Amino acid sequence: MAEKVVKKDGYYEVEPWRMTEYLHQHTVNDEAIKKMHQDRMLYLTWMHEQEACRCLPGYTKEELES
Repeated sequence: MAEKVVKKDGYYEVEPWRMTEYLHQHTVNDEAIKKMHQDRMLYLTWMHEQEACRCLPGYTKEELES
């Protein structure tokens, strides 16, 4: 199986034709795409709220000018 793996841009990938043996392509309608987008934005908002309090504060304008 190692000969079926391709290194591309520093990442290892399985050749697409190998994936068709195990996974079948499905069509996605606009409603499903909209739902995925909303879920992704909800997740990103949640991550920002969780991690923003741990970030270091940035420099003020006065500190940058001095």
